[in-house]
Amino acid sequence: MLKKSSNTVDSPKAIFFDMDGVLVDSEALHWESVHQVLRKYLGSQAPQLEPRVGWGDQDLWYELIERYGLPSDPISLTQERGTIALDLLKSQAPLLMEGALEAVQAWHAHPQCPIMAVVSASPKAQMIQSLENYVDSQGRALFDAFFSGVDDSDLNKPSSQPYLKAMQHFSVSPKESWIAEDSSTGLTSALNSHACVFAISAHTADQVLISQAENEFATLTGLFDLWLKINE
Repeated sequence: MLKKSSNTVDSPKAIFFDMDGVLVDSEALHWESVHQVLRKYLGSQAPQLEPRVGWGDQDLWYELIERYGLPSDPISLTQERGTIALDLLKSQAPLLMEGALEAVQAWHAHPQCPIMAVVSASPKAQMIQSLENYVDSQGRALFDAFFSGVDDSDLNKPSSQPYLKAMQHFSVSPKESWIAEDSSTGLTSALNSHACVFAISAHTADQVLISQAENEFATLTGLFDLWLKINE
């Protein structure tokens, strides 16, 4: 769904994509890794938590330590969960979001292709594993870089720091950047970076945050079509 006229935005020098919910759907695998950690410490008393979207590890573990008295600390629990999640991703590739691979391939093949990078709240090892199918017909990587809110930034989403670090790396300003996000946490991070933000498949995100985005699309195909129209 296009909310505003394409005349309101300029073609970007760089596009930054969130991973989960925009490029792949691996939330179920990550949430299973949370439950495996809980079962390790709480056994049969481990709760079956309702899935969340756009959550960050350390904030989650602070909450669960306080609620269930887990005998560990957020950093250690984050590392434990990350190891389990990586094993799950290796054994079961995450689903690709509808139209996402095709859209990124179309950008990559275009002679005016901008810089394209992924900025995720997940550790980089999980990003690399999750996005192994994002290659062109010759097996070349579609993205110029991966940026992790865990490994490459002092603060993770919803802080804007992961996106600002990515922009700094490529020497592009927020005004020269587009961001594709889906969750409330991610949209908060993106909007606070002052880039041009697009809500993609943002079914669970806060409507106020979605209304602050430049446009809302059901899939990345819509964003690519807008970009193509601007660059005709």
